[in-house]
Amino acid sequence: MVRTLEIAIKAAYRCYAGILHLRHGKDDTQPDKRTNSGYAKKFEVPELFPGRMAGAAAWNDLTGTARVDKPWMNGLPRMIFISDMADSLSSNIPFEYLKSELLMWWARKKLNSTSGSG
Repeated sequence: MVRTLEIAIKAAYRCYAGILHLRHGKDDTQPDKRTNSGYAKKFEVPELFPGRMAGAAAWNDLTGTARVDKPWMNGLPRMIFISDMADSLSSNIPFEYLKSELLMWWARKKLNSTSGSG
């Protein structure tokens, strides 16, 4: 029964984020399932992860790097998926959170790149 329900839900999803969440996120029908901490507890409820952008900002720049595991990305800069627009523009996400996590991070990064210190 549970497997049939899971198949029906997956068939109904046309959204890549919903499919990824089913694969990697929490699933109430599988309490012992290993999950990725980067996914919200429930797909339908956007969740905040304060400080995640600051951590990502500290990652190495991959521009000019050969990537054995992803050769099609050789030489390209690191790309970070921040949010599905529906989530970040949802009324459930306070603007102050977006401002502190995204806008201020981007502004600091831009300022550092133009001043030659980063």
